[in-house]
Amino acid sequence: MTIWSPPNTFQGIGDFIHAVSLVTQFWDENPRSRRRIIYDNANGNVSVLFNHPFVEYVESKDRSCPDEKFFTVKKMTLDRRAWWGDLGLDIKQRQYRYYPTPSEYMTALKIWPCDERRRIFIQGRGGWPGKTYDKFQDVVSHFEKNGDSVLFNDFCVHDDVRISLAVICSCDIFIGFDSGPAYAAMAARRATVTLFPVSHPEQILGAPYPRNISLWCQGNPNQIPPEDIVQYAEQ
Repeated sequence: MTIWSPPNTFQGIGDFIHAVSLVTQFWDENPRSRRRIIYDNANGNVSVLFNHPFVEYVESKDRSCPDEKFFTVKKMTLDRRAWWGDLGLDIKQRQYRYYPTPSEYMTALKIWPCDERRRIFIQGRGGWPGKTYDKFQDVVSHFEKNGDSVLFNDFCVHDDVRISLAVICSCDIFIGFDSGPAYAAMAARRATVTLFPVSHPEQILGAPYPRNISLWCQGNPNQIPPEDIVQYAEQ
């Protein structure tokens, strides 16, 4: 199977993880199908995500593959349910798929050494201007006073985006925004508290996701008290 996206269809890491999840699920249910992702104008930081055990990255000029099934994303859409429906898949059965390699995990543990404390990653901001929360420092202070190991960072803790995602996948609790880092944490079956400032959770996740609490912010994350975020994380 080939997913081909026109120029600038995918905006960031989250959209790539959606695509990787889609290809992987389709392959699991249709093991005889061929699978590739073809992408136009991928920037170097994000295209490295295609260094993935289930997905091959190729240039758009190579997309003339008549014996493969094409799934063409004609435009960016927030309702990813259409992506699954076009391929005959049930989004309610969808699981995020992302697989850091053992070496990536080892590098991640050098960046954020593991000890007996809980490891809590708090994402300072997402990729869109509206994905910010002014009260995260209160959340950080709570967990630090509790003796937890807290990493408070926008996301890129390493120049290699895959190492940054491996750091997130090694945490015990992820708190952040509707974005690629949150999807990676869900894929790693980490407990997640995800703020949705722009899109409603049902548009993105479909069915409720195990170990994730989605907070619909209605355009204003700051309306959520930090105490509520802490309480949800402690669940």
